[in-house]
Amino acid sequence: MKLYKYLVIVSVAIFSLIGFSGCEKKYYEVGADIETFIFEVDYDQWGWNASANRYEYSFSFPEFDNYMFDQGSVDGAVYIWKTVGATDYQVLTPLPYQQSYYDGTMLYSETIGMDLYLEPAKKVVFYIQRNDLTAESRFLDDYKFKVVFTYRQ
Repeated sequence: MKLYKYLVIVSVAIFSLIGFSGCEKKYYEVGADIETFIFEVDYDQWGWNASANRYEYSFSFPEFDNYMFDQGSVDGAVYIWKTVGATDYQVLTPLPYQQSYYDGTMLYSETIGMDLYLEPAKKVVFYIQRNDLTAESRFLDDYKFKVVFTYRQ
């Protein structure tokens, strides 16, 4: 009886090894095309858009196409400065970026974001919009933006 148990165990082990060694490994190429663009806007380049109640600056963006618009993914971010203790650090934060400020006399909030247009012209529009929708320009600043497209062609 002992011999029968060992024979069964050895048989199962051998059949398992033979059965699993016949598995075919398949490797698939997984990946995407990624394009990164950096845009810089100086504080004196922002223009007031009265119909949208926000400051804007637009860049012609001929690289943007129908395929990227329909099939791709877009991530936008802005480089901002944050103070920790007595040191300023540059950080990258995703858009839209919303922040509240107190300048000693007034509390206000702003949203920094972007819009991508395929028509009527291929362009990217960055904007700053205050919570009170006013054209207060003394709070404008220089900004650097990063736009990353991920798509598969």
